[in-house]
Amino acid sequence: MAGEGGERKEQALADYQKKLLQHKEVDAKVRTLRDQVKVSKGEYDKTEDDLKALQSVGQIIGEVLRQLDEERCARPAAKLCQACWPAGTACPPPCSTGSVQEAPA
Repeated sequence: MAGEGGERKEQALADYQKKLLQHKEVDAKVRTLRDQVKVSKGEYDKTEDDLKALQSVGQIIGEVLRQLDEERCARPAAKLCQACWPAGTACPPPCSTGSVQEAPA
C-alpha cells in the first residue's frame, strides 16, 4: 500500500505541474489580448475624435453655404463676363467667352 500512495502522490504532482503550465499559457494569452484591446481602444478613440472634427467642419461649411444667396457667390473675386453672369442670377461657371469683368461683391 505504501507504493500505491507514492504513485498517487507523484501522479497528483504531475497533474498539478501540467495545470500550472496551462495556467501560465492562458495568463500570457490574456495579457496579449488585454494589450490588443488597449491598442484597439486607443485607435477607436482617435477615430471618434477625427469623426467629430470632420462633423464640425461639415457643419461650418453648411452654415457658410446657407448664408450664401443668389447675389453673393463663393467666388466673389472671380472675373466673369456679363453674358455668362447676368446680374441677379445664381453663381455661374467660369467665363468661357473671354469678355471679363469683376464680379459684384
